Amino acid sequence: MNKKFAILLGALSLAVVISACATTAKSARTPLVAPRQLVYEELNTTERFRKYANVGIIPFTLADHAMNLGYPYQGTNKEQQDAYKTQIINQITTGFTNEMKDGRYKHCGVINSDEEAAEYDLVIEGTITDISQNSVSVTGTMTETENGDIVVNFKDTKTGFWWSACQELGANIHDFLRDVY
Repeated sequence: MNKKFAILLGALSLAVVISACATTAKSARTPLVAPRQLVYEELNTTERFRKYANVGIIPFTLADHAMNLGYPYQGTNKEQQDAYKTQIINQITTGFTNEMKDGRYKHCGVINSDEEAAEYDLVIEGTITDISQNSVSVTGTMTETENGDIVVNFKDTKTGFWWSACQELGANIHDFLRDVY
């Protein structure tokens, strides 16, 4: 019995070590490559993102042609449609900010004005280009506020119910930032 317990404890310890290594930030000298967390990632920098202490996200906009929800969206009045749009945008933001609590970046927040944007080193913004009951697609940029350079252009798509797909899109943006840290 003690031998089985020792083997189990050893296996669990090894799993913890492997898990910790998988999420550890890469060395500053490790070349920066697109981590493939998003469908499309165009890096316009060679510097790792740990140089950004404060990362902010502007709530995504919704392209006029993006809504293709069908039921229950169709047949709803303008007020209900606006409520759906707000929920969709908020789910991406929530998915992102919830994941950003991992502590890699000093501060993460939601940007609601140009004045607030100036408080961040890196600003993420995007547009929801397509949303249906079964998928959501976005396109966006990450801009370095110090010089206005767009350091990343990205696109992503998630399938599944729009509510959870939007949260996953926000989490994927976090995963990208984690991997380029």
